[in-house]
Parts: sequence; C-alpha cells; structure tokens
Amino acid sequence: MANIIIDTKNTDRENFIYSFALMSNVYEEKFNFTENQFSKFVVNMKKQLINELKEYMEFLPIFSDSSYKLSLITNCKRLLLTEEEILFISADELIKKLFVDDTNEMLARFFTTADNNAHKLDFYRNMVTKSNEIVKYCLKMDIPEHLRSLLLATLVDKEYYIKKITEFAHKALYVTRKLMHQYEYNIEKAYKSFNNQEVLNGTLLRMGAIRPNDTATVIPVLFNPLLILRESHKNTKHILLGIDYEKIAPSICNNLPALELDTIGKIFADPTRCEIINILKSKGTFLSDLARTLNIPTNSLHYHIQLLYDAKVIIGRYEGKKYIYEINPDFFRMVSNTALSYANSN
Repeated sequence: MANIIIDTKNTDRENFIYSFALMSNVYEEKFNFTENQFSKFVVNMKKQLINELKEYMEFLPIFSDSSYKLSLITNCKRLLLTEEEILFISADELIKKLFVDDTNEMLARFFTTADNNAHKLDFYRNMVTKSNEIVKYCLKMDIPEHLRSLLLATLVDKEYYIKKITEFAHKALYVTRKLMHQYEYNIEKAYKSFNNQEVLNGTLLRMGAIRPNDTATVIPVLFNPLLILRESHKNTKHILLGIDYEKIAPSICNNLPALELDTIGKIFADPTRCEIINILKSKGTFLSDLARTLNIPTNSLHYHIQLLYDAKVIIGRYEGKKYIYEINPDFFRMVSNTALSYANSN
C-alpha cells in the first residue's frame, strides 16, 4: 500500500487556481463533466463566483478556455517559478509573482499561453516590443476569434487591460475565500472522503496515479470532479484530487473502450517502441535519458515517442521545467478490454 499524506494547507491556492476553470466551460466541453457530477454546494459556489465576477468575465479566456491546453496561471507558474515554489507558494504570493507591473512582460505571458507555448517565452518577450510584428502574428495565430479579439484589445490599451486582468485575479481570490468560509460546513463534510486510506489507495492505484510503494501527498480540491495534476518533488508525488473522486473514478476506470486490433498491432510491431514501453513501465523518464539508454539519436527517438503519445500509450507531464514521459495505464486497460471482447465472444 502506498504511503499517502493528506495536505489541506495548500487547498486555498489550488481552489483559487481552478476557480477559473469552474467558471468557464472547460469541464463541460473538454472533459465531458456535467454539473450533476459536482456536489450541489460546489454548483452553487460556481453560480456565485460567476455572479460576483460577471463584470470581468470577458477576460476569462486568458485564464481558462477549453480551446487551448494551458491557462495563464498554470502555464506561468510552470514557466516562471521554481519546483519548490510551484508546490508550496501561497495564493497571495502566486498573484504577486505572476502579475507584475511590466506591461510588455504580461503581454508576453498572455501570448505564450494563448499560443499553447508554440515558442519559448523569450520569443514573445521580443515580439511584443515590435507593435507591427505582434499584431501580424496575432492575426495568424490558430486560436478562437474571441481569444484573438481579447489579445488585440490588450495590444491597443496595454495598461487598462493588464490592470483589469490583475483586478480579476485579486477579486477571484477574494470571492473564492469568501465562498470557502460561507460553505465551511459542507467542505469539512466533503473532506471526510479522504479519511479512508484504503479506499483512497485503491482508487489512485486503479487510476494509475500511484504505484504500490509510492509516497504521495494528496491535496483535496473542491473545484474539479477528479484528478487534476501530478507533480513529483523529492521522490514524493503531489496529487491534486477532487472531493468527488469516489463517485467519478469508477466511471472513468470502468468505461474505457476497447481498441482496434490494427492499432495495437501497429504500436507493438516495432521493437524500439516495445523497448520504450518496457523502460517506462518501471519509472517515468526524460527524452534525453531514454535516448542514452537505447543508444539512439534523440531525433530518431522522437518519432517513436510522438507515435506512442498520439496513441495515448504514454502520457507526459512537467517535472520542474523538464518534460517526463510515463506509461498511460488507461491504454493497457483498453488493450485488456480488447482481449476480453474476443475472449467473451461466441
């Protein structure tokens, strides 16, 4: 059984960060979660958040939008903060670090996020100092029109928009904390679901979030139905877990589809890909380390990694500022479902 520690002292920061996703359409459109999968009091908190922040809602695409992978806060904290800061910084410190007085720096952060990190942050820092170039670039970006309009507006009146977006962040933190106090009884009751170590262990193991001998810190989060993020620090996994994980996890774990045989065959036909899978079965690994272990050039390895990633055989996450690849347990559950579909056929 894994060693799991419950950490509630960092829930303030995480609930603030993910309050933006709760207010937007991210959960419904990107993750197929509906309101009836949230606790009733969380749905009420969502309505109150939107109502109290409605004058700022035009800025929400910068913070969280289902059309792109990153949000301003989660992206910037990964790019700009140390590994220690990401896990242990407070919500107030986070705002202070991410919302600075330098308008060009803030614009660069907006564009980096909206562009899904197509280039390094320095590319956008250089671009925003050249008015004509950044406008031309913005018009060519493959992004939704509502997001493009917001970016162009920030270029027209930098000071005003950055001031309003910063106000939005501060007000969102204030409202989130107020609601946390208002619903304190419901929240304490909901957190009791984390007291059963056996259930928690079993659920995280089935989800592939931990291995039997792992040490993990679980941070309960109100504003999502299930697992949000994993970070590793000093051999400890830090898992942000939604309070409704018991209710949601079984449907995630048990309703995985079977795969087509030709999909499975294509993946496992190549010996290099099989070697990659065998290495990642033991632990997550960086691309450069995989290349050294397999003794093949990184550019040759990248083809196989991309194919495995696109097929969802492997998943990736940032560990600090480096990207680490791991086995995706859900893929192998789908392979198992495929085998069972043949075993149970007449």
